[in-house]
Parts: sequence; structure tokens; C-alpha cells
Amino acid sequence: MSRRARLVLTALAGLLGAAVLAGAKVDKNPQAAPGTADPYLWLEDVHGAQALEWVKAQNAKSTAVLQADPDYRKDYDAILKVLDATDRIPYGELDHQYVFNFWQDAEHPKGIWRRTSIADYANAAPTSTSSHARSMRTGSGMARTARPRSSAVC
Repeated sequence: MSRRARLVLTALAGLLGAAVLAGAKVDKNPQAAPGTADPYLWLEDVHGAQALEWVKAQNAKSTAVLQADPDYRKDYDAILKVLDATDRIPYGELDHQYVFNFWQDAEHPKGIWRRTSIADYANAAPTSTSSHARSMRTGSGMARTARPRSSAVC
């Protein structure tokens, strides 16, 4: 068979496979018997009492396993020391003439948004021209992801 014929057959097989997959029905819960409802659908209500209780129980199990490790406290303290260090590199995001940086440390465990000019960010010790020190939690308890547009000067 010529190289061109093999290429055409490969392309046709690929198209046939793509067509079959495009029409395939994806089973979101492969463990469930066909036609049964998802037994974990209640977990999608992330603020529901049942889901929160389940998460609390799972967290308790995980915490117990972690704390049973003899190195747990030493590892926890070492990780916390790194996360609370003030000499970390502040990675920023450019937005027009400013560099924004979300910063968390021991003083700001929920985090603050810092803003400085691009020129000042290039300095060895840039100063934040403004900062957003308000709580980074919304009324629903979800963390904010958008940069603040107004900020208090610190």
C-alpha cells in the first residue's frame, strides 16, 4: 500500500472515530446502575447543611490521620514559616500602568491586594502605593477573585 493510501486511511479512521465520539453519551456517574439517580447529587448544594456536615466529617478524618504522624507538628510549623515569610518574591499582574499583587502572610492571613507602579515594582524594595485591606471574603463565604478597583491607602 502506498504512503498516500495509508495517509488517507488514517485520516478516514480518525474522522470516523471523531464522529463516533461526538455522538457518544458520557456517563457522569459510571458506578451507578443505568437509570439510577446520582447518590451524591446532594453534595452539589455546597452551602447545604448535609453537605457541610459531610465535609466537616471528612476534614476530621483527614486531620486525625495527619496529626497522627509524628512529624506533623514539625512539618506544619515549617510550612507555616514559609507561607508567613515576608521575604518571598511578590509575583504581580500587570494592569495598565500598575502591578497588582495578592499577598498573604501572618499579618494578613485572608490576604490583601497591593498595587504599585511598574517603575516602582522594578526597585529592590517596591512600596505599595495603595492596598486593599478589607476582608477578602464575600457574604457567601467565597473568596474574591477580582482585583479591587478602589483601594485604601496604607
